[in-house]
Amino acid sequence: NGNQKLFEYLHANKEIIEKDLGYEVEWIEKGKISSSVQRIQKKFYINKPIELMVEEVYPYILDFIRVFERYL
Repeated sequence: NGNQKLFEYLHANKEIIEKDLGYEVEWIEKGKISSSVQRIQKKFYINKPIELMVEEVYPYILDFIRVFERYL
C-alpha cells in the first residue's frame, strides 16, 4: 500500500505480466477507503466450502508468486 513507484512499474509491465500469468487481473489504483491503497488482484466468488475454495485459489497464488517475484 502506498508504494506508488512500484505500482507504476508493475502497471507499465501489465501486458507482459498478464501474458505470463495467462489471464487478466484487476489493477486497483485507488482504494474505496484510502486513496493510497493500490493492488493487483484476481477476484473469486466465495460460493463453495472453504476446502474447495482453497483448491481453486491455490494455483493462482502460485502464479502470482512465479510471475511477480522477478519484479520485486
